[in-house]
This record gives sequence, structure tokens and C-alpha cells, in this order.
Amino acid sequence: MQPQNITLTSTKYTLRHLLLFLFACVGIFALAGCEERNNDHDHKTHKEDKHEEKGHDEHKGEITLHKEALKQIALTTYTLRAKSNPTQEVAAVGRISLPPSTLSQVGSRVEGRLLKWYVKLGQKVKKGQSLALLDSPTAGRARATYLRAKALYKLTDTEYQRTTRLKKIGLASSRQRLAARMAREKARINVRSAQTQLHILGIATPTNTTQKISGRFILRAPKAGEISRLNKTLGAWVHPQHTLLHIEDRRKVWALLEVYARDVPYIHVGQSVHIYGPGIQSHRKGRVEYLSSRFDRGARTLEARVSLPNPKGTLRPNQFVYALIDGNEKKTTSNTKQLLLPEDAIQRLGQRHIAFIVGDELGHFTAKTVVTVEAPGGQVRVLYGLKEGDKVVVKGSFILKSELLRSSLEGGHGHAH
Repeated sequence: MQPQNITLTSTKYTLRHLLLFLFACVGIFALAGCEERNNDHDHKTHKEDKHEEKGHDEHKGEITLHKEALKQIALTTYTLRAKSNPTQEVAAVGRISLPPSTLSQVGSRVEGRLLKWYVKLGQKVKKGQSLALLDSPTAGRARATYLRAKALYKLTDTEYQRTTRLKKIGLASSRQRLAARMAREKARINVRSAQTQLHILGIATPTNTTQKISGRFILRAPKAGEISRLNKTLGAWVHPQHTLLHIEDRRKVWALLEVYARDVPYIHVGQSVHIYGPGIQSHRKGRVEYLSSRFDRGARTLEARVSLPNPKGTLRPNQFVYALIDGNEKKTTSNTKQLLLPEDAIQRLGQRHIAFIVGDELGHFTAKTVVTVEAPGGQVRVLYGLKEGDKVVVKGSFILKSELLRSSLEGGHGHAH
């Protein structure tokens, strides 16, 4: 009986160890499975994130509409075709500039302290109008010299008149009268010298010889125009080499155009030019008055200058413009073509204009930045951004712009449901 008990006890311990081993194996496989699933999930998520980032880059400026949305909008399109340009105009770009004769840099001819401004930025002024009040020791000394010279002249003139009367009654000799006359002429020369010094310093001649001598003087406008810049603050010490303010007269401006080398043979002085651009309500007309004698080294273009009247001052320096130069005398073997598009196809988005191009897939559209100018018959001439054969949305382009704005705010891909 004793050996049998020993066998049963050994079997009991063997089964217990086997069960523990099986439970351990099951736990290890379970943990490995969870880790593999987590890795697969992370890899899948990473791929989706990369696809989403890629989608954002690829779909920038693009819109996709579903069939139901297309039926509701009822879009109309226009296919761009190059048409003959009977006037054979030459297109150019440029900027507005001011002629040097219309610019004034105003400063003081003497050093001094700025006490007061009589004008403000953007104010229109007339010639001779008060601009600023300054206080200068040099101006005070010049005034004192002038007033002293004028007082001495008055005394010498009085002495000369007295000597002349005495000479008539025999109480003064001719030598005394001559000496008095010479003293008066010397005093007169000193007055003129002091007056000239005031004029050189830009200081008005004092009219009241009894007033208190002061170094204060008023700086006046040398010409009419608009205050475009104030360079000094109140209390600042100024010198003759300093510019206190700038005055611009924008009643006449220049349009400086960049003409490409291929178009230079067809441009000459006297040709009529039509100027367009952002902020210009109606196009301006002018004529080419100057062609540069050398090309720009960087841009490889030739500068053409057009003079434009600007009575209301709406054209401003450095304003970007487009130009169409009358090229009726342009002779070429190939007909000049131009791209015309209905103006309803152009939408304004911020500071630029866009048009929507129909994509290869149904309901897919792409926004393109375009540059256009006015053309007759409710059309615009395309200068940049589109090419012949592009299918452009006309009716419904505003809805596409709204959808583009909505998708950009939501951070989506431009899908309309």
C-alpha cells in the first residue's frame, strides 16, 4: 500500500505543473497578439495621417462637388479660344512714380529746435503756407545784427540831413558834410548785408524795429502739395542737412512700364497707352514720352515712361499697373492673338482675382490666380494665369468661391455634399 500512495502523489504534482505551464503559454500568446494588433493600428493610423497630409497639399485650391450639388447649381462654362487682336496691342506691367520736379524735401537752413508743427501728415498745403515754428540762436543773432545796422543807418541819415542844413547856412564845412555822407553810405551797406544774411538763412526781415529780438522763425512751404512725411518730433534739434518733412504734388504722375525685348521694336515715343490696375476705377489714357536707352540688367526689360494727369491724386507712388500700348504699327508674320473671357467668370479673393477651371474628373474644379484687363462687350482680356483650351466656369463661379472659402475655414478638402 505504501508504494501506491507514492505514485498517486507524484502524478498529482505532475498534473499541477502541466496546468501551470499551459496557463503561462496562453498568457504569453495573448500578450503577443495584443502588441501585434497595437502595432498594426499605429501603422494604419500613421498611414492615414500621411495620406491626410498629402491630401491637404494635393487639394489646395481644389473643389470637388457631388452629382446632386452639380444639378442644383447648374454651372455654365466657357472654353478659352485665342482670337485675333486687330489693334495688335503690346502688353506691359509697371508702377506709378512721381516726377522729381513734383517732390520737395523741406528743411531748415539754420540749426535750431523744433517748437511746433502747423501741419499734419496727409494735409494739403499751399505755397508759402506756415509749416513749422523753430527757435534758433543763429536766427536771433542775424536779426540782432540787422536791427542794429538799421538803427545805425537811421542815426547816420539823421546826422547827414543835419549837416546838410548847417552847410547851407555856413555852419558846417564841405568836409563835414562829406564825412556824414560817407558814414550814412557805410551804414546803408551794413543794412543790405544784414538783410542778405537773413535771406540766405531763410528768415523773414523784421518789420518792427522795436519788437523784442527773438530766434523764433516760421518755416514755410516752397510749393503746393501734400505732406507725405514728417521726420522730426517736437523738441528735436535740427541741422541744415536734416530733412524735416516731404511735400508731394501728385497732380501729375509717371507710369514706368517694363517692355520686353521682343516688343521694343514696335514701341516708339508718342504711342497711346491705356493704363489699368487694382484700385483704378476706369482706365487712364496717356502717351509714351520717353524710352530708355539701355536695358535693365536684372529684368532684361526696357523702361517706357508715360505721363498721366492725376487731378484727384488717386494714382499713388509705387502703385502696380498694367498697360496696353497701341501697337497698330506692329508688323509681324504671325497674327497676334488674345484670350477673351466673360467678366462674370472672374471672382475676387482677397487681393487677387481667380477663375475656376473644370478638371478631368466629374465635379472637380481648380482655382487659378489670373491677371486681366478690361475688354469691350462685358469681357476681360486674360494676361496671365490661363491658357487656350482651358474650360472656365462662368455662371456659378461665385458659389464655387464660397465653397472654397468654406472648405478653407473648416480645414477640409473642398468636398461639397
